[in-house]
Amino acid sequence: AYAARGQCALRGAAGCLMAFLPPGCGPTHSAGVILYGGALVDPRAYAPLARVLSERYSLPTVVLMYSRDLASDCVGERAALAAASLPGVASWVVAGHSMGGDAASEALRAHVMRRRPAISRMRVRGLALLGSYLPAGPSCGGMKPLDLSRAKLPTALIEASNDLVVNRTRLEAGAHLLPAGDFLMRVNISGGNHSQFGSYDPAGRPGPLHDGNATIPESVQRDICAATIADVAARVQAMDATQRRSY
Repeated sequence: AYAARGQCALRGAAGCLMAFLPPGCGPTHSAGVILYGGALVDPRAYAPLARVLSERYSLPTVVLMYSRDLASDCVGERAALAAASLPGVASWVVAGHSMGGDAASEALRAHVMRRRPAISRMRVRGLALLGSYLPAGPSCGGMKPLDLSRAKLPTALIEASNDLVVNRTRLEAGAHLLPAGDFLMRVNISGGNHSQFGSYDPAGRPGPLHDGNATIPESVQRDICAATIADVAARVQAMDATQRRSY
């Protein structure tokens, strides 16, 4: 089931992502989504969410895969790979589940710092964290925490009431690093759990994680996640349109 393991070194780029395109899509799009899955989770578990984003909300969506199934993107190479696969997308929302949220924020930081030419050519304009958080401590080899508190960056923090995997102490510790005011959407899905941010059985995932029991269908949690991510993308599109009109 964990087909990505060992098959996604960057040299084998073609095997490192799954792209979901809107029906009848043209070559250009104002916004798209790059989705980082959780560590040790089969990336196919995020295909249902990606399909909703692409088919219902017309957002090209790329699900990334990692070497050894671990989520990391400290220099933004995975994000750059995704953007290169769909060069007609003007702006990107990076979204991540669980440890994939760390990877999404790493890619965002790499974009902001312009650490590599490939990442500097793409526009990362939004962030969505699913059962995840901004780390309040050092990451990526001791780099300072990513502070978005003054950033005009549409961001969603999506929680689930029955999620027993996410570390809520760390989530709250990093909350002050998130954007302020209307730039932050904080959603708590009543009855949802950690694994239903994807579509997988946590009993079949390697590792000793124990999730809470969901009391809502997976499809309901997925629809709320997709609608919230699409809201982030819509805000990105509106900001981009405003900037174009100001020139």
